[in-house]
Amino acid sequence: MHLIGAITLDGESLARIGWFVVVSLLYISLFFTLGLLISTLTHRASTALIVSLFVWICWILVIPNLAPVIARIAYPVPSAQKITAEKMAVDQETQLKLQRISQQTLSYGDEGRRLQEEITQEGEARQEKLDRFYREEFATQTSVSKTLSRLSPAASYRYATTELAATGISSFIAFRQAHERFEEEFDDFADGVNEQRNNQGRLPDGWYEADQLPQFHIIESRLDDTINGLSIDLLLLLVYNVLFFMGSYLFFLRYDVT
Repeated sequence: MHLIGAITLDGESLARIGWFVVVSLLYISLFFTLGLLISTLTHRASTALIVSLFVWICWILVIPNLAPVIARIAYPVPSAQKITAEKMAVDQETQLKLQRISQQTLSYGDEGRRLQEEITQEGEARQEKLDRFYREEFATQTSVSKTLSRLSPAASYRYATTELAATGISSFIAFRQAHERFEEEFDDFADGVNEQRNNQGRLPDGWYEADQLPQFHIIESRLDDTINGLSIDLLLLLVYNVLFFMGSYLFFLRYDVT
């Protein structure tokens, strides 16, 4: 199926749209059954309207915005600026060690080069450890915030639809992993070019070939994996529907019409 321009819808894209419609219908029916439940619990239309508005405000505005605050308090994460400052301190310490080595006679021999490589690798390992620590702590905080926000069906709906549209957290993780792979591959490519230049004194003819450059490639998740990832949110929306409908049915049987 082709639309205007370069947009092409394949079978998986159409299936994602279908699932998007299903999730949206579940979300709409949830508020419909919630309205039924509130109506059976109250005896005045004005009271039902006020209660519905209060529940809507709590679910749509309060809980989704309060969950990240609670997660930041319960699982504090160092700021990106602090991690960057620590990495700069490690880099400065590494440069000082390299300067000391270069001022010694060992720097002119194989032993000096070996020490320089060890110091450089040690500094890079410490910086990578800081990056890994920040990513892990941030992932934990995000997971806690996501779990708490699921108390609101609006959050479950948002998580499900963004995953189906490939704009959710998993897509961001896939992008970050692709960036890390590309960075490593490009560093290896650059090291190889520098090694050739150092060995031959110049770059060989035809050293640059576009097809040999590392390619930035994002591994997109399949529809089956996406559905498995959002199964919790789908289940929550379904459970909310069932509970509200059962509650409205039971309270309707006991409703006093006099």
